[in-house]
Amino acid sequence: MFTTSAEIYEHSFRIHATRTAVREDDREFTYRDIWAWSDATIDLLRELGVQEGDVVAMYAGNRAEWIVYDSATARLGAVKTPANYMSALDTVIYQLEFAGASVVITDYELGSALAARLAEAPGSASPDADGTAPGSATSAPGTEAPGTEDPSPPGPRSSSSPTRRVA
Repeated sequence: MFTTSAEIYEHSFRIHATRTAVREDDREFTYRDIWAWSDATIDLLRELGVQEGDVVAMYAGNRAEWIVYDSATARLGAVKTPANYMSALDTVIYQLEFAGASVVITDYELGSALAARLAEAPGSASPDADGTAPGSATSAPGTEAPGTEDPSPPGPRSSSSPTRRVA
């Protein structure tokens, strides 16, 4: 019936639109919420130059955003490589390089540690002046979880995982 994970997501989002898809702590999202959040994430990934077949790494703890990032990469036709947040940074960097990840989706704490480690690594690209990974972008407006929008300008925030580009 389904041949790709993108088809499974699209089917589930369509037939269960108003049902709760994810509960985490005090947050609850319907399939429709996840679909809209996934659409915004696809737009952000495209702005970062991600195309079908590109590798997108996810480096964060277990959280509601994983389903959004997973569905966005699948629907975009990108390849996801999950990086274990419990691994040593050198192991994560090796995985990102080995997989050929062009973008890393992470949270502020892990992303900051990754950017700092990349700055120390011989032969690695240095972080930009603001301390983020080269060519990085933070969460674009509209990519936050529904109901968690922040009126402050976009920037590293722990409540919605910023996107980091690894050059």
